[in-house]
Amino acid sequence: MLFVLIVCAILAFLTWNQWRARQKFPRGPTPLPLIGNLHQLIYTCWKKGGTVAGFNEFKKQFGKVFTIWMGPIPTVHIADFEVAHETHIKRANTFGIRYSNGGMNYIREGRGIISSNGDFWQEHRRFALTTLRNFGLGRNIMEEKIMEEYRYRFQDFKKTNFKNGGIEVHASTCFDLLVGSIINTLLVSERFEQDNEEFELLKVNLAQSLEKVSIIDAFTPLPLLKSDMCKWRTKTIFAPFDFVYSLVKKSIQRRVSAIEKGEHVISEEGDDYVDAFLIRIEKDKKEGVVDSTFTLETLAIDLYDLWLAGQETTSTTLTWACACLLNHPEVAKEIRKELVQVTGGTRTLSLTDRTKHLTCLLRLMKFNESHLFSTQTYSEFWKRIL
Repeated sequence: MLFVLIVCAILAFLTWNQWRARQKFPRGPTPLPLIGNLHQLIYTCWKKGGTVAGFNEFKKQFGKVFTIWMGPIPTVHIADFEVAHETHIKRANTFGIRYSNGGMNYIREGRGIISSNGDFWQEHRRFALTTLRNFGLGRNIMEEKIMEEYRYRFQDFKKTNFKNGGIEVHASTCFDLLVGSIINTLLVSERFEQDNEEFELLKVNLAQSLEKVSIIDAFTPLPLLKSDMCKWRTKTIFAPFDFVYSLVKKSIQRRVSAIEKGEHVISEEGDDYVDAFLIRIEKDKKEGVVDSTFTLETLAIDLYDLWLAGQETTSTTLTWACACLLNHPEVAKEIRKELVQVTGGTRTLSLTDRTKHLTCLLRLMKFNESHLFSTQTYSEFWKRIL
């Protein structure tokens, strides 16, 4: 009897506490103590046929901004481009603090580029943007590097995969290698070749890192994740993250070792991201910066973030576009004709052509059956981007 009373009292307290907290957030489905809206989220996504369709249903019921409780943790979702642009672009300083707990912080522990906040985030974000821009990001220099890798990659595939009068490759493998090689060149000045064992392991673990982690893992408090009670799960679920992290640490150690042996000499501005970071470490040492956030350990976490943010997302987007065009050859034919008109058929496509082939992008997007936005919304989106 006493046990039942204690349980009832705890549930009553949690319900009252949750009700009070709900007053501060946008409206959303009514949560239950401890499990929040997980039961409704799972059911709605299952009923509507997917996560995107499930959240779209919540948008219809509760508006452009709504709250979903992931267990005991409230999360606010923005399901409208205009609102997202207002909050995350125009008022980024106000809404710029990111959630960083549980699985997001498993290795980072408040560091890195993706999950950090405050001065640390501003310092490392500014450094990453400045460094990558110096190496050509968003400029013609980067375009030249991408096109150089593109030409090299297809020449390489022509030697090894030329069959029946054309190059036969698995689309995802092709884009994985292309994107991964460009990223690695920026970070450590090394190109990946076909059948590179290290890259194959990296690719597999990057994919698994996104597939294995569940919503529950993402929102479980970090102390609980790292406790002995959860080791049986974290060793399996977060093994891909550990592997990627160990791999970037090895690449840093190879660079440091090469510098010590005189096999690698850092130029004035550095040849890649790792060089630039090592220059910053030495600069802070010379200037006597106390508690500098630029260390070999934070370099490893920054590289880890850049790999997670860049590889799988870019490769998947390109693979989706390829699959979309294969499923709609009539659209591919129209786009090819339009691009020939833009380039004259005598040169490769350039970033300077992007305003000219906007209709190509929109035509391609129309054939994504799971899109949430109208063609008009896409048009407005690309006008902002361009």
